[in-house]
Amino acid sequence: MNSLIKIILLVSVLFPSTSSSKIGGAMSVGFMSEKIPLTLLDFTGYYSPNQKTEFFATFSYLVFGGGLGLGAKYYFIDKNKISPFASVGFSASVAGDTIESYVGPHIAVGYSISFRKIIEEFGIDEIFNIVINTGYGYAFYNDCDNCGYPFLNGEVKFEFGADYFGI
Repeated sequence: MNSLIKIILLVSVLFPSTSSSKIGGAMSVGFMSEKIPLTLLDFTGYYSPNQKTEFFATFSYLVFGGGLGLGAKYYFIDKNKISPFASVGFSASVAGDTIESYVGPHIAVGYSISFRKIIEEFGIDEIFNIVINTGYGYAFYNDCDNCGYPFLNGEVKFEFGADYFGI
């Protein structure tokens, strides 16, 4: 419990609430993900304290399984531009005919290709964005000799200013 309090205090100091804070949701479709390794389709809620950081909670779906995950994603340039990123998280998934479980932390690095500029040219509001994420991740699951995985997914995002929700 003390560790959790320390993490929350550290995050609140490093990422204070500002007028650029956003709360949003996303849906992604593709092969694996930086947010949760075992997925074909996932739904995500996130908090973004600035243009470079997202904290997320994800629910994923597989044909024979699914999972839940929590984590953070850091964009080295800006989440609304083409940007390299690093992601870290913890997930729990079940998959397969025999319902095997996969629980543990995971990390990923990759590129995020945002289509925000093109969308804005069509006069669509800035709360909407389409992104392609690609890269390589590694899951630290038990009984896994080589848990590295490539990922490629398309993501549709909606976000609102945190003040919209009174945060």
